[in-house]
Amino acid sequence: MRGGRSARVARAFVDGVLGPGHPCGDVATLLVDELFVNSIRHSGSGAPGETVTVAVKTADDVIRVEVTDLSGPGVPQPRPSGSEAEDGRGFISLPALPRGGGGGDAAAGQ
Repeated sequence: MRGGRSARVARAFVDGVLGPGHPCGDVATLLVDELFVNSIRHSGSGAPGETVTVAVKTADDVIRVEVTDLSGPGVPQPRPSGSEAEDGRGFISLPALPRGGGGGDAAAGQ
C-alpha cells in the first residue's frame, strides 16, 4: 500500500479502535494522518517492503497514538515554509491540538 490509500487505512484503524462518536476521535484521526503521511514522505518508510506502524492505546480517559517508522538520525524538526507554500505547516500545528495529560515526546517525533 502506498501514500493516500495507506493513510486512509491508518485513519480507519484509529476510528475502529476508538469507536464511532468518540469525543477525541477527530483529533486522534487528524494526528495519525499527519504523522503517518510525514512518515511515508520523509523517513523512507514508504519504500517497497518498508512499514509504518500505528498503535492506539486507551486507558483512564487518555488516548495515546503512536506512529513508528524507519526514522533517521536525530529528531524531526519543523522547517520554515513561506506564506505561499502548499505544505510544511502540519508538523508545526501538532502541539496546538487538544491534549489531556500525558502525551508523548512530540518534540522527539514519538
